[in-house]
Amino acid sequence: MPLLAKTILTSGPKVLAKLSQLGTSTAGASIKFVKTAMLKVVLEIEIANFTKNTVKDIIFGVEALKGTGISFSTAAASRLEKEGVTFIKAINKDGKVGNIAAIYKGEAIASGTAKEVRETLKDLWTARGVKLTEALEELYKLIPKIEGRFWTWENFMGTKLSKPYLSEKALLNKINEIKTNNQLGVKGSISEKLFEAEVGEEMFKLGKKYNDKAIDFANKVNKNNVGEIDYSSYKYIVEAKTNLDSYKNLKDLQKQLERYLHRFAKIESNYLNAQNKTVVVVYETGKIDKVRKESIEIIKQLKNDRVIFVDGIENLKKLY
Repeated sequence: MPLLAKTILTSGPKVLAKLSQLGTSTAGASIKFVKTAMLKVVLEIEIANFTKNTVKDIIFGVEALKGTGISFSTAAASRLEKEGVTFIKAINKDGKVGNIAAIYKGEAIASGTAKEVRETLKDLWTARGVKLTEALEELYKLIPKIEGRFWTWENFMGTKLSKPYLSEKALLNKINEIKTNNQLGVKGSISEKLFEAEVGEEMFKLGKKYNDKAIDFANKVNKNNVGEIDYSSYKYIVEAKTNLDSYKNLKDLQKQLERYLHRFAKIESNYLNAQNKTVVVVYETGKIDKVRKESIEIIKQLKNDRVIFVDGIENLKKLY
């Protein structure tokens, strides 16, 4: 992130607080200018669920932690701010309060619901001095960063991770290649791969329309030793499944999704969802088991983990 953008995020809340104390018309115009600059920066740094198509306004500073239904220590939050942390809370275009995030050195070191952010930062609330700085740096290294032709990062369990960086052009070419090679009648074609490509194609189109940039498609993490990300964008991680019409398939899905679900972040060695993106499972129309009691329970558990199930490619548009 450019130095100017970092300065706007770290100094902006302090400037707003001082301007608010003045109470003059000139101060009011300055507050509007600073808020606009900060909003622009936030919407450009790729924080999950803070995108132009969903966010109308953002509350900055300690104020962002109020009215969330979760108790935060104001004194602890102020200590973090002095170390360069900026708290933000989204006000969505429907007027409802959205997610919150904590930004450090231009990266969202925590984002999601208020409960999830408090949990991610739990080691920081009582830390002071050198220990607080060290704890912040530990969280900072968990965020994926581009190094050469790869995204690299480390998760809470200390697993070092990398995946190829895909430009939008390379990603779209990959979608088209897999789609072409797996058409019905083509020798060696795989129906699951065709469905995955069709999902990627639709998500790419929706992303272009709603400013949700594509990041991954059929992207192998640690050369597939950790797994493959079917599709991801600023906002979503998407798993494409042709068939979820059995308890076994749903159980396998539940196990697979542990690498994306926030509650497994500190216990799953292959946890990949550093930015706490919303997880989506799209399956072929009607091909999900909603009859067996055990299957219904798995679906319920995953929905409680904020997983979104989408019945058929044609319904992906409902994500936006």
